[in-house]
Amino acid sequence: MKKPLLIVFIGPSGSGKGTQAKKICKEFGFDYIETGEILRKEAKKDTELGRKIDKIIHGKSQLVPDEITKELVKNILVGEPKEKTVVLDGYPRTLQQVRDLDDIMKEMLGERQLVVFDIQISDEEAMKRLTRRRICEKCKNALPADAKDKSCPKCGGKLIHREDDRPDKIRERLKWAHEKVYPAIEEYREREVLEEINGERSIETVNEDTRGRMKKILKSKLY
Repeated sequence: MKKPLLIVFIGPSGSGKGTQAKKICKEFGFDYIETGEILRKEAKKDTELGRKIDKIIHGKSQLVPDEITKELVKNILVGEPKEKTVVLDGYPRTLQQVRDLDDIMKEMLGERQLVVFDIQISDEEAMKRLTRRRICEKCKNALPADAKDKSCPKCGGKLIHREDDRPDKIRERLKWAHEKVYPAIEEYREREVLEEINGERSIETVNEDTRGRMKKILKSKLY
């Protein structure tokens, strides 16, 4: 019996990690968990926690504290069948969150093996993509910079350029990524669970590369 996987997609804003995570899930039948969507759903609830998250995200435009994110991710993973491979998009992103995920895996994920896909792009490429990116005003679906859609292909909503995708805001996020995300990536590199993908290619080419590596991993004796 091969072991199920816990797959993490990591990388800077604009790398296309979410797009690739969704494609892998669709092609291999894995379950997809997006941390941002979990937080947005919780923020809509009329509960103490929901109101707190809503205030943090929409009122203060701050990051949700690690302990809250850890608990929400854990609660979602509790409902996943132990034999099912799961893909996490957007978590972990920092060294603290790497350790938090270690705790979750030790506590409840049994014999799952960790695989991390790092979708790599330069700061220059991230800036180019993010300044051209559009977001659905209704469902928050993000379209890549080269998308030709005039409305959201997911729900038909209006496409807008986010305030956070201004050059000055993007530079702040990239600085944060160098300080916080890259050390987490380096930690996974040292653990030898990292698959490094060149994200500065077409979506189809990146997907072909990612899919090929996924097939090799699934065929290996470790899983």
